[in-house]
Amino acid sequence: MPSAKKLIEGFLADINDDKLSNLGGGEHTIETDMNRGFRLDYQGRNDDPNEDPHVHRLYIQPVGSSKSKSKSKRNKEAQNNGSVLARCHASDNATPQEIRDALILSSRNEERLPNKTTQHPVEYAPPPGCKDEG
Repeated sequence: MPSAKKLIEGFLADINDDKLSNLGGGEHTIETDMNRGFRLDYQGRNDDPNEDPHVHRLYIQPVGSSKSKSKSKRNKEAQNNGSVLARCHASDNATPQEIRDALILSSRNEERLPNKTTQHPVEYAPPPGCKDEG
């Protein structure tokens, strides 16, 4: 069986660029892959002026097992497993590949904090609980 790292990389590689280019709207799931067990969620816009221009919040979360017998059972399993596997905040001009790269690095517990002088289009951090975020 492939490693979690390879599963996340494959999951992100299979997401169409259009889905990562046209961010916005309310909270929604961008992509779900029941075989790999992941979903990419758009958690809405960040209105914190201290984080401008990183306004789009994206998270990879686990979904229920593809062996689940019903959708309601999968939903219940997903609710019981609220962990975040990777996350990033992206600006309006972030490219799909920059978003993929940031989510991959986040899933590996690496971190890049915002740098106001370079205005990089994506920031990411490890999922909660992986590193001290203070």
